[in-house]
Amino acid sequence: MATIILLFGLMAQIVTPGETACLGFISDATLPLSVFIAGVEGEGSTSAFMASGNLLVYLNGPGVPGLKAGTMYRVVRPQGKVLAPDREDPIGIYYKELGTVRIETEGKESATAIVQVGCQPMIEGDILLPWVARPPVRFNGKLSDRLTPYPETGTRSSIVLGKDDLRELVAGHFCFIRAGSRNQVQIGDRFTIYRQQPPYNPQDLTVEGTGVDASYDKTIGAQHRSAVDEKLRTRSLPHRAIGDLVVIDVAEKTAVCKIINSMEEVHIGDTVVKR
Repeated sequence: MATIILLFGLMAQIVTPGETACLGFISDATLPLSVFIAGVEGEGSTSAFMASGNLLVYLNGPGVPGLKAGTMYRVVRPQGKVLAPDREDPIGIYYKELGTVRIETEGKESATAIVQVGCQPMIEGDILLPWVARPPVRFNGKLSDRLTPYPETGTRSSIVLGKDDLRELVAGHFCFIRAGSRNQVQIGDRFTIYRQQPPYNPQDLTVEGTGVDASYDKTIGAQHRSAVDEKLRTRSLPHRAIGDLVVIDVAEKTAVCKIINSMEEVHIGDTVVKR
């Protein structure tokens, strides 16, 4: 089991400006290629695909005539469809955010921009969307521990995706939950992460040897084990508290969150409950 990790003290800021530029999001549908990167400075060389600032990119698309010099845009790339943990119910299209660019020159058919923040390399075909400032997020509550009870009320959801498709998550990682503005979820909300206890395994009762050389009759032990086994097959256990996350950005049906506390690895499919 992982050692508990507590990232922040009281009223600490949860995310940095650099992190908010690289969150990603889940869209209900595929976004159109209104403005896209058609080429990059030094194309064909290794340096052309660096995710650093000051890289020049060339833009095409039907939305180019509407671009204005000096305005900021974010660059995104579709990754694939996100499914619910049961792998049957589609949720949306996962888009990575690759960074931000500033429009430098305008034109009717093409424009140029310079990378301001680079999260990952930008390549031809990446899509530009208007840049929207994300507010700072702070947390001032008490973090959960192993004894934090599973609440009977509160908005419930589950973790459906880890940023960059991480499967084992801990404090400091970002993830997506299947709850958004339509569920009254807001930036800054805290959710506690829970996991359902594993099903009862009869082999867990096997802690002794065969008892062939025992000085007592094992009949009673067998009867007791049978009775215990019957009871345990219908046992009721509380959900196990795993950690906490805070909402960083909200869409209609999903939200991006940062895990701020983990007592063990967080998994895709873990339950989250608003506190």
